[in-house]
Amino acid sequence: MKITEPKFWWNNQNSSLIKFFIWKWNLFLSFIIFLKNFFIRQYLPSIPVICIGNFVVGGQGKTPFVRFLRKKLELNNVKTCVISKGYGGSSRLAKVIDAEDSSGDFGDEAILHSTDGLTIVSKDRKKSFELLKQSKVDIAILDDGFQNPSIKKDINIILIDLSKGYGNGSLIPFGPLRESLSDGMKRTDLIIFIDSISEEHSSISTIKKLWNGPHLYAEYRTILDQNIKSNVVLYSGISNPKKFLYGVKKNNRNIIKSYVFHDHEKIDEQSAGIILDIAKKESVDILTTEKDLARLVNSPKGSKRETLFLNSKVAKIDIIIDEEKLMNILIKNINIKLS
Repeated sequence: MKITEPKFWWNNQNSSLIKFFIWKWNLFLSFIIFLKNFFIRQYLPSIPVICIGNFVVGGQGKTPFVRFLRKKLELNNVKTCVISKGYGGSSRLAKVIDAEDSSGDFGDEAILHSTDGLTIVSKDRKKSFELLKQSKVDIAILDDGFQNPSIKKDINIILIDLSKGYGNGSLIPFGPLRESLSDGMKRTDLIIFIDSISEEHSSISTIKKLWNGPHLYAEYRTILDQNIKSNVVLYSGISNPKKFLYGVKKNNRNIIKSYVFHDHEKIDEQSAGIILDIAKKESVDILTTEKDLARLVNSPKGSKRETLFLNSKVAKIDIIIDEEKLMNILIKNINIKLS
């Protein structure tokens, strides 16, 4: 089920009565989550597992960070596999993603990860690890799955968007939290604060007071090729398109028109045609994110979706972080050797 984030999730201006009701709901839901997880038998993978997760619903920058981490590990001769649930995909198969697969079946994140290396998708993560036994891999990286207790993780890395924090502090549906902050922090090994738009949510100060463990800061910078025109048309269906727009403007590009889709929403023929038409009329470049472009992979030949795929230029993300400290934390928590 796709969830649209209400604006009230990210502020805390409710009356005392409403806050009391939400507090009661949080206690009740936390108890239900505890009971549900209590009866789940945990699977113990034969290789170390790194989980990249977050406390809240929606994008906090997990997929770019998973790609960044995989690249750094592979450069140190650590063979990796990314395991995804294939959010937004319709297939129930456990499958190694290949060049013939589409986001409609396996989700846009999985298609994007497959361009970097071995990627396995399954709604049941245990089946992914069973399939993984056929490959020689040193480490598995979970893109999401922090709240899923069915897999034993060796290290849980939590990403927190500085501009969103944990919102109003309430659990779904009255807030963005997937579980109580205290419960989540008990299983957390490292928190990484993400700076994408140079804003800090009021809840960040609370998180810093509650968290005494290791933490790092990462800056996500939008990178554009120099040959991209000064005027552009954008389209994006990521969780927080504000980041994309901010990054493009930071690169001194003038946005003529922006088309914002819901997170993981399919770009249909009509929408593709509208974007192509306005770009042609204004004689500007079409710009999107790598994740959005993945939704157009293997579009029907001759379709407007294929034309949009071929004519889109991509904004990439460069992650700035203390890499030495990050790797030292990984080595401390899991049994790996870096070359």
